[in-house]
Amino acid sequence: MTNRTKDNLLDKSLKIIQAFVDVNEGWGVRELAAAMNYTVPTTHRILLQLKDHGIVEYQTDKNKYYIGTELIRIGAKVANTTPLQSITKPFLKTLAEKYEETICLLMLRKDKKQIFWADKVNGPKPLQYIIPIGEMQPIPYGGSGKTILAFLENDLIEEILNDEKFTSTEKESILTQLQHIRNEKVTSTVSERLEGSTGIASPIFNHENHPVGSLLLTAPTPRVTPDVVKNASVDIRDAAKEISSILGSSL
Repeated sequence: MTNRTKDNLLDKSLKIIQAFVDVNEGWGVRELAAAMNYTVPTTHRILLQLKDHGIVEYQTDKNKYYIGTELIRIGAKVANTTPLQSITKPFLKTLAEKYEETICLLMLRKDKKQIFWADKVNGPKPLQYIIPIGEMQPIPYGGSGKTILAFLENDLIEEILNDEKFTSTEKESILTQLQHIRNEKVTSTVSERLEGSTGIASPIFNHENHPVGSLLLTAPTPRVTPDVVKNASVDIRDAAKEISSILGSSL
């Protein structure tokens, strides 16, 4: 492949990415090829390469490609402007104001079996956590990850737990926690993801009722009284449910 050919392919790839960002909806291969004035084989090849990197994802039931979670993660790192962030931002602000603690949005990167910090709003209290926006994290730790993990496919849950090399006893304990989360759609954990902190989290679902992220309150454990856990659990769950409803979820 010549340098000119490589440059031409890169140019086409960037324009295809821009088409997904500008239109903000799914594209069929032939539809996209016609819109870009590219051949169908070239368009398909580029989409497959972008899919391999998580830039786009393919939904078989609709036979279309959509913006992928890696592109969302990059956007979160750069400018915090993803649709999910736009939807959740008012909820983050309201909860941070009410509880005076840090409220975070985490999102799932399913193909990498990880989650990442997508957005956060700090409360006014001292010792607020510095959250590394865009940083990838393993899933099965803390409420932020476990509330997502609970609603993944069973074989994927098994894979993720095996990857982290949990003992059989630890796996059993986590699976019990996951069942509780499925029933309650909210959980609280202590010092699992952030040392010395308590997290209260609830999952966010998309229009297909698949988990796409979680809403999290995190604060130094001494400040999180039983009353805070009780009240915040209700508020975090209600907010996550409302966000999910906006996304089209029926859960």
